[in-house]
Amino acid sequence: MSTEKVNLALGGGTAYGFTHIGVLRRLEDENLRPAVIAGTSMGALIAALYSRTGSAEEVAGLCRRFFVEKTWKRLFPLNLPFARSIVRTDIIRSSLAGIFGMSDIADLPIPLIITGSDLKSGRTILFKQGPLVDLLMASMAVPFFFPPLRLLGYHLVDGGMTSLVPVRACSGYPGRTIACHAYGKYKPFCGTPGILRVHFHSQYMLDHALGRMEIESTDCTAVYPDTSGIGMFQFHRLDELMERGYEAAKQALQPPPR
Repeated sequence: MSTEKVNLALGGGTAYGFTHIGVLRRLEDENLRPAVIAGTSMGALIAALYSRTGSAEEVAGLCRRFFVEKTWKRLFPLNLPFARSIVRTDIIRSSLAGIFGMSDIADLPIPLIITGSDLKSGRTILFKQGPLVDLLMASMAVPFFFPPLRLLGYHLVDGGMTSLVPVRACSGYPGRTIACHAYGKYKPFCGTPGILRVHFHSQYMLDHALGRMEIESTDCTAVYPDTSGIGMFQFHRLDELMERGYEAAKQALQPPPR
């Protein structure tokens, strides 16, 4: 069976980003291989791991090692006193350096595009070359939680601030594009409307809408995993999230009925 090349856009979404691993598994089962992968925030990390290893199984193992066995709270300790950010980034940075070393994006076997949001211009910056670990840290630099990074002439925060699902980054590449919105189907607010719960759900609502608008503005195959019943910081539910991503991709990739 011949291998078809596709373009892949992986959106941000904290623990929901693990659904991307299931999508990658389904692509492998269908003999579809990425010609280019664009990633935002957690999607950028999954994209970089896959670009380096070429194996969804290896990506799952690395994520299990760093997010489940270590637990995310150990990866992101509080940054006391709160000056530039809520959490420290030295441990996750050293963990990424242990995987990628001093690699440049351009050195990876599968072409990779990482997004960042520039505070100076308010624009999405697409990186196809540059220091990989630094750019991953920038793409995941959620304001308030992580400090911005000054890099390559830009002042960067999380790529999801301006492009949650970087499907437009794949424009210009031949072949079809598959876009994965890790937030999946919209989950309505429920429960007691406390200040923090309303704040975080409102941010989720904004992100969800931004991702949908990006996908619907382009001609692509959209994958929306079902993440209901799972919190965005429940990294320990890795296996369940991967399975949901797999099933969503299976459904999205089915040929249309004749």
